[in-house]
Amino acid sequence: MISIQRHVLSRLLPGIFVIWFVAGATMYWHVRREMVFRLDQELLEIADALPFGNSGAGGGMIAFEEIAKEDFGIYFQIRTLEGDPILKSESLGRFALPRSNSEDEEAFSDARLGNGDRIRMYFFTSYENGGLGPLSIAVARSREEVDGTLFQTAIVILALGFAVLFGFAILLRFSLRSGLEPLRQVGIQASEMNPQIKGGRYPEDSLPAELKPIVRNLNIQLDRIEEGLERERRFGSDLAHELRNPVAALRSNAEVALKWPEKVTEDVFVEIGELANELHITLDDMLTLARIETRKARIRKERLRVRQVVELCVSRLEPDVKRRRLSVEIEIDPELHIETDESMLRTIVSNLIGNAVEYSPEGSTISLTGRDDGDLLVVSNQAVNLCREDLPKLFERMWRGDPSRTDSTHSGLGLSISLATAEALRLSLNAQLDDDSVLHIRIGEIEA
Repeated sequence: MISIQRHVLSRLLPGIFVIWFVAGATMYWHVRREMVFRLDQELLEIADALPFGNSGAGGGMIAFEEIAKEDFGIYFQIRTLEGDPILKSESLGRFALPRSNSEDEEAFSDARLGNGDRIRMYFFTSYENGGLGPLSIAVARSREEVDGTLFQTAIVILALGFAVLFGFAILLRFSLRSGLEPLRQVGIQASEMNPQIKGGRYPEDSLPAELKPIVRNLNIQLDRIEEGLERERRFGSDLAHELRNPVAALRSNAEVALKWPEKVTEDVFVEIGELANELHITLDDMLTLARIETRKARIRKERLRVRQVVELCVSRLEPDVKRRRLSVEIEIDPELHIETDESMLRTIVSNLIGNAVEYSPEGSTISLTGRDDGDLLVVSNQAVNLCREDLPKLFERMWRGDPSRTDSTHSGLGLSISLATAEALRLSLNAQLDDDSVLHIRIGEIEA
């Protein structure tokens, strides 16, 4: 399991280290540059102080010899332009200063003596040397003091960097633990929540601003879960109520047939058949709804004419339409197409039209319209027993606006199946009730 603290630390600490390394390297480079610059200035001053280093100082061979015998804590060596040695300081002993590889008359460079000492050298050419001609002169000083100071500077920068990094890691770990405490409390509260108890929500007022959107969405999901559980409770209760009557009737008929077989008539078997058919319809609709909601229904898309699908569904409901003396008006653009599953679309349309046929007043008109303006199909019918407060319940399972007029061919799941099927096909399904008590149920395409 990935820890947020470890994740943040593993990202921040290397970043801080890189930043400090760059800052330390920059600081070290500036210190080194300044010290080398000062050493170069010192070499220039030493060169100007030598008799052969200053064109206005005069001098001669005697001056060279006297300086060569003294120890000024510096190294110098004089050569001809061809490289032949003339004079060197006694401090060099048996060693010699390297020759300059630069073609310039003045140059600075770092070198190492034969004894391993690192030195800083200044080369220049002197032209007025008491008749000796042009000479190549090298002046040098040991880098021991400069290198020692630079080494100590690097140690201080590294030690300070690691100390800052260690302190920052401790501070960051403490800050993360303190900052993530509200999230831990949310986790504790989540483990203590009981989905069976209503009203349990996360408090938002005391949370940091970063957690409020998460907790707000969690509360929204809890609302949906609570609504779903309540809907399932109602569904279980309604289903038990729906199945109780036909099962009780079947049991009663069976008991009568067992006790008085001579009294069993054809009507009893007809009634048993109707009860079995009612149970079959209810269970079949439940299986259909479960298959669609669990996405087990296969969707095979093809290009369909909406009017053709609607006319087919109306033709199958023609006996019920005639029985209730209804008229059906179809106003659908013949060129209106949709790419979807034909069988599932017929399920939606058949349930909507069947619902309108069942609950419309006798002799009324059912209007079926469809245009290429977002509404694939609008089913409109009179719904005198429906009010606007009933609209949120319209697509709930087992809910009926007028239970007294529902026969055994309806399970109360038709609109629920239509909604689940529409969602599976990425179609919208909504209901509106106008002031004239006309119910409009619309099927529309959801924009991607």
